[in-house]
Amino acid sequence: MAAIWTTKKVNQVRAKARAGDIASQRELATLLASGSMGRRKHREAAKWYRKAAEAGDEDARYNLGLMYVLGEGVRKNRDTGLQWLKAAARSGSDVAEEVLGQIYERGAFGFRKNLRLAMKWYRAASSQGNGKAKFGLGRLLTSKGKPSQKQEGRRLIRQAAKAGVVDARKYLQEQRS
Repeated sequence: MAAIWTTKKVNQVRAKARAGDIASQRELATLLASGSMGRRKHREAAKWYRKAAEAGDEDARYNLGLMYVLGEGVRKNRDTGLQWLKAAARSGSDVAEEVLGQIYERGAFGFRKNLRLAMKWYRAASSQGNGKAKFGLGRLLTSKGKPSQKQEGRRLIRQAAKAGVVDARKYLQEQRS
């Protein structure tokens, strides 16, 4: 169930954010970006994500990276976005690692495809238990890997399916057909 944001609660979060509380800065940015306080305010959200990101918050780094890649609330700059996504990944964000894997696998957002880097980032996220990354790495290993890697790829896809990744389940069903 989504939290109900009263004006009083929002003002408390905003006051804490202004006082330098990193979690409140990220929370305020998320509220602003999502439109939970009315219309979406991406520019102000980016400002608060930046404050939290510069203080080391991995979720804020991830979200700020996406904002730069997409050009939401900031001037679109995919290189700056990539830097923030990598900073989030280095901070331990398995979601950032998985998204970096997708970016390099697909050549998304105008980045050059690089399957070696895709596998690197998927593997990092997989080691943290990220099911989507297990599926991504498993797909790459079964289709592009050496014969010795194909078994690992199938194992990872099964793990992803068991963890509830719908695409992994569909993939396994298609393989059985």
